[in-house]
Amino acid sequence: MSGHASAADAAGPVTLAVIVPVYQQPHFLSEAAASILAQAGAGSVGLVIVDDGCPLPETRELGLSMALADPRIRYLRSANRGLSGARNLGIAAALEAWPQAEALYMLDADNRLAPGALAAGRRVLAADPEIAFVYPQLVKFGIPWSGHVAVEATPLHVLAQGNFIEATEDTPFLQIGEHKYGKPILDRVV
Repeated sequence: MSGHASAADAAGPVTLAVIVPVYQQPHFLSEAAASILAQAGAGSVGLVIVDDGCPLPETRELGLSMALADPRIRYLRSANRGLSGARNLGIAAALEAWPQAEALYMLDADNRLAPGALAAGRRVLAADPEIAFVYPQLVKFGIPWSGHVAVEATPLHVLAQGNFIEATEDTPFLQIGEHKYGKPILDRVV
């Protein structure tokens, strides 16, 4: 594994870290990063880009140049671990770089955050100490369904849709229902 730790954070200690794994999608990375760094009202935001052994040289070049240009960005490159492994590597790097971070957010390289999304999530978390995580409403481009279920949904219905959240006292971390090769995309980190 190789990494780049940027200079001291210009906006103060990072309190919210966003982890962005990237594999064969460097063409989306700039928009994802810009949507993260433009977030207002979410506290000091840091970004960890995890190049998951991408064979495209543009991924490394872009990730390194972004980290060198902005002290809020860290860039890591590792052998391909898959999405779960890349996210776990990013989580570990974020917590090492910013031990004072109060929240973590996972964003795929081909996604973007709407303006104010992180601030809205922080408000929900701050309003109730019993809430352990938030999950965004999804907006899919060109598809009329936007990810909001306005009716009661049974666990079986949600599973059939291919995306669910599960958290208990035994498994307190966000788990997304998509599986690759029989493993959940986000593994437990502790």
